[in-house]
This record gives sequence, C-alpha cells and structure tokens, in this order.
Amino acid sequence: MNLLPDLPPAIPADYLELNRRLWNAKTASHLASDFYDVPGFVAGNSSLNPPEQQLLGDVTGQRILHLQCHFGLDTLSLARLGAHVTGVDLADDAITSARALNQQLGLEAEFLQANVLALPAHLDGQFDVVFTSYGVLGWLPDLPQWAASVARCLRPGGRLVLVEFHPAVWMFDNYFTRIEHSYFNRQTIVEQENGTYADRAAPLQETSVSWNHSLGEVLGRY
Repeated sequence: MNLLPDLPPAIPADYLELNRRLWNAKTASHLASDFYDVPGFVAGNSSLNPPEQQLLGDVTGQRILHLQCHFGLDTLSLARLGAHVTGVDLADDAITSARALNQQLGLEAEFLQANVLALPAHLDGQFDVVFTSYGVLGWLPDLPQWAASVARCLRPGGRLVLVEFHPAVWMFDNYFTRIEHSYFNRQTIVEQENGTYADRAAPLQETSVSWNHSLGEVLGRY
C-alpha cells in the first residue's frame, strides 16, 4: 500500500492508447460473457439498474449523451425507452459493436468514438441529460476538465446524472482481497491487468492507466 505523501499526478503521454487497447480487449470478452448477457439483452432485457432508472426518470423524447458507454447496452436501453441517445466511448471496437447491436435491434441510437475530455464541438449545447455510470471516473486524469466537457454539451437547464461506485473501490486489487493504494492517492496508477471483471479467466493481458478521486474531490468541486 502506498502511503507516501500526495504528489501531483504524472500522466503518461500514451495513457489514452493504452486504455483504448485495454478496453478493446475487454470488449471481446464482455460480448461473450454471462455478466453482460447479450443474448438476454437482445431478447428484451434492460441493462439499467434501479438507481439510474430512478435518477433519470421518464426519458421519453429527451436528448441524452451517454459518456463511456462501452459497447452500448445502457445506451440502447435508453433508446428503447424513447430517448434520443448518443453514446461515446474511447474504444473503437466497443463503438463498432454498439453500432452493430443498434442496427440488429432496429434502434436509432448514435455512437461516436471520442475522448470524453475532448468531445467534438458539434455536441455542444445539444443534450437535456449527460449520463455516465459505474467505474467511469477512475479513468479520468482531470475531473475539472471532464466537468467542463459535460457542461459544454448540456442545454440550458440540462443535468448530469452520474451513478458511480464509492472511490474506496479503487484502493483494492482486482479481486478485492487486499488494499494496494491509499484512498488519498493522487498518483497515476499503472497496472498489468489479467482477465477482466466480467470474466477473470479471460485470456487478456493489457496495461491499464487510472486515477483515484476521493469523494471529497468529486463532491467538493461540483
């Protein structure tokens, strides 16, 4: 466990490429996993959980920007509920898979590959809701920049719906058996990932780059 004093985070120049490769590899495993149950989703199941359903409310006719959408199950669930949804993710394989599911299901969601810290200008001021959920903030090196990106995409009176794990989760190893990082760690976390949360036996070995943001950092700023 790292208990050294906080230091300014050093951001690897290639962190986006490393994480893009990581999530491309995860996508291949996740599409086939019981965790995501893509056949059940295609048959009509929703991937949305009660907390986000309650926070989002009736989305009929709303324009929703879904950041870090992975391969699109939540995005497509929102489209099924009548929202006009755009999903964004860094991983190109995830976006390709999301578009294929969208076409297969006959829905009208849109999907873009982009860095959420540098969203395309044509998204500015277009959305009633920006939605993002579960394990998203830890992949962002700069929360103020992210918040500014979110705000730029919202219409006047629009809102952010963020559903996230408590940041204490990022203290632990992937199996939640031991503490590896201080809760207040501000340094970049570079790890070798073996397998994935949806399938620990998956033949995946990739480097991940992430950051821990304390609850005070998340709520105190915004």
